[in-house]
Amino acid sequence: MNRLSDEISLAAVTHVTTGEDGRLSGKFRFGDSFVGFGGHFPGAPIVPGVVQVMAAQNVAQNGPLIGMVLKRVENAKFFLQIRPREIICVSCRFREKGNETVAEARVECDRGVAALFNLIYLPERGKS
Repeated sequence: MNRLSDEISLAAVTHVTTGEDGRLSGKFRFGDSFVGFGGHFPGAPIVPGVVQVMAAQNVAQNGPLIGMVLKRVENAKFFLQIRPREIICVSCRFREKGNETVAEARVECDRGVAALFNLIYLPERGKS
């Protein structure tokens, strides 16, 4: 996964910014030779859901996650297929839920909302 994480970071076309509402956002563009397209799908590549989740993690790591680790993804809904070279905006809004930090992730493209999901972070063992 390190190579994939590195390639996602290289696909960022903006730095992560904070909006007036506190939402963090960044833009990504996955070129034709992006490693994540391998086998997904030959002749008609689309950005895999796992890559969208990892792009959201890339954005979220700029938020209030010190001492936290991703434990699960919840309520994932994918609405649009994202094609090579398409610019996407990935944003996260944070909220606390007990000892969890929830990053409400949104993936958008020019055609609309492509995906919505929650990244659930918990304190690392021994850091709570």
